[in-house]
Amino acid sequence: QKLQKEPWYLADICNTVIGQGLITATPIQMVTMIGAVGNGGSVYKPNLVERVEDQSSRVVDVVEPQEVRKVSVSKSNFDLIKKGMRYAVNGDYGSAWLLRGVPGEPYAKTGSADATEYRNGRKVDGAHSWATGGFTYDGKEYSFVVHMQEGGRGWQSVPVMADFIRWLYR
Repeated sequence: QKLQKEPWYLADICNTVIGQGLITATPIQMVTMIGAVGNGGSVYKPNLVERVEDQSSRVVDVVEPQEVRKVSVSKSNFDLIKKGMRYAVNGDYGSAWLLRGVPGEPYAKTGSADATEYRNGRKVDGAHSWATGGFTYDGKEYSFVVHMQEGGRGWQSVPVMADFIRWLYR
């Protein structure tokens, strides 16, 4: 209501439930959220590097994780969320099935953001493809997000992550 300066309608709730409507999130926000799901509720300041090495592979700096806050959700609810995300990978009709058989026990959620744009005076309908989730590598839990601008449906971004995880484990 504050952003749009319009009343909130029942249809707005319906759109919100399926992840449509006035929801905006950056890839960094999504991967931060999924990290909290993976670790049981700790929200960490995003880091793009774990350490810095010189040309001789000597570690010159280490970036320590910084917990920003704790999400007050029960362990059983986080476990249920991860179970559902594992079903998206391993279930008969899972949208992230292209991660099936990939090492690291991945779990994922796919989605698409419908996008209508006007280019050169012409209306162009499309969708942005999203996949977010987590996996284990070298004894640590990692979170990921893949966002493909005009990439189509959510499942279409999954092969990017599958290839990356396979590359890590090579």
